[in-house]
Amino acid sequence: VDALDVLRAAVPSVQILDDWPDVVMPMVALGTRPTNSTKLGDIAAGVTSWLHLGGRHIDTAHSYGTQKEVGSALARALSGGVVARDEVFITAQVPGPIGYAGARSFFEHTILPELNVTYVDLL
Repeated sequence: VDALDVLRAAVPSVQILDDWPDVVMPMVALGTRPTNSTKLGDIAAGVTSWLHLGGRHIDTAHSYGTQKEVGSALARALSGGVVARDEVFITAQVPGPIGYAGARSFFEHTILPELNVTYVDLL
C-alpha cells in the first residue's frame, strides 16, 4: 500500500447522481480563489502541489481569474503522468444569470479552453 492509496482511502467521497454510481466527488477540494496576497504563479504551484500530494478535487470559477493558471498546472500534471484526467474531479462555475445558450457558449468557449480540458465534472 502506497501513501497515495492511504490518502485516497482517508478522503471521503460522495456519489452525486443515482444514475451514474461511478461518478463520485471527493469531499475535500482545493479552492483556487486568490487572496489579496496571492502572487502570479501561486495558484499553479498550489494546484501542482495538491495533485502531487494526492488531492483529486479542484474547485474553480472564471470570476476568480485563475482558470488559466489552473489549466496550465493541470496540463503539466496530466502530460507528466502525475495524474490521469479521470482521477481528478473538477468543479467550475458559470456567471449568471445568462440563460442556457449563454451558459453553454461560455462553458464551451471560455471555461474548457482556460482549463485545458474537454469536460468538467460538476458545473
